[in-house]
Amino acid sequence: MGLPMLQSMSCGVPVITTGWGAQTQFVNDDNGWLIDYDKVNISGMPHSAAYEPTHMWAEPNREHLKKLMRDAFNDREAVKRKGLNSRKIVEENYSYDAVGSKLLGAL
Repeated sequence: MGLPMLQSMSCGVPVITTGWGAQTQFVNDDNGWLIDYDKVNISGMPHSAAYEPTHMWAEPNREHLKKLMRDAFNDREAVKRKGLNSRKIVEENYSYDAVGSKLLGAL
C-alpha cells in the first residue's frame, strides 16, 4: 500500500510516485507529484505464477519523472507546501489515533 511513502509524508517530505495504484488514495497534486504512466503487459516475471502475460501494470514515464524531479529541485516553496499538506493528510487519516478510531468504529 505504500508504507514508505506514508512514512516520508508523515515527516513532511512529499513524494514523487507513479500516478496509478494504491498510493493514489493518499498522494495527489496538493501533497506530492504523480508520474504519468503507460499501462503495459507484465513481462519478465517468471518467479511468480500470480503474474500472467495478460496482466497489466503501470510503467512510469521516465521523461515525466525527470521533469518532476527538476520541478521539485527548482521550486523549494512547492516542496514546503506539499510537505505540510503531506503531513496533514497522514495525521488526519493514517496516524495511530485516526486508524484506531476507524477500527473501533468498524467494530
